[in-house]
Amino acid sequence: GLSGALAAAAVSGHAPALQTGLRLVTNCFKDGTLRSWVVQERELILDGFAGAGSGPAGSKAVRLGLATVLLNYIV
Repeated sequence: GLSGALAAAAVSGHAPALQTGLRLVTNCFKDGTLRSWVVQERELILDGFAGAGSGPAGSKAVRLGLATVLLNYIV
């Protein structure tokens, strides 16, 4: 399900897949049930996207998406 899709995006190494995965996580914060799930699985999600901002797939859009996810967790 959702966990598998996020895991696939996080390990893909391709900027479009990373952007989509990060956008998915960001949008999960809008819904109460999904927000609870994202908060509960924060370690898995953050560890999965830990290297997203570096390397060849670390485009400006990917770094911005990662910053948005981190900001959502902080808030």
